[in-house]
Amino acid sequence: MKKMLNNARQGDVNILRFDYLCMLPAQRRGSNIIATGEESHDHTLNGNGAVLDVGLGTALTVLTPSVIEHKPVDDTTHKPIEIPAGSFIITSQVQYNPFTEALENVQD
Repeated sequence: MKKMLNNARQGDVNILRFDYLCMLPAQRRGSNIIATGEESHDHTLNGNGAVLDVGLGTALTVLTPSVIEHKPVDDTTHKPIEIPAGSFIITSQVQYNPFTEALENVQD
């Protein structure tokens, strides 16, 4: 299991420490699913925390050290990540498509 300090990556999901989360309007999600990839492969927060919708993105508030897991674990980029207590912003990896001349979210 990887331990996170200030940022981490699990497949196409980036996790970034963000100390000013309390300043953003947020709404708690009904589940601890952070992101869903192709074929319903979920990135999930397991532990004492919450997944929040903030503006156009996703955030986490974690009260005690917790784990982000991906089911199923299919390669080395999707191992569980232990994250410390704190606030985090979630971003998705993007790629440029030269045919459509647009940025697209990467899905695993």
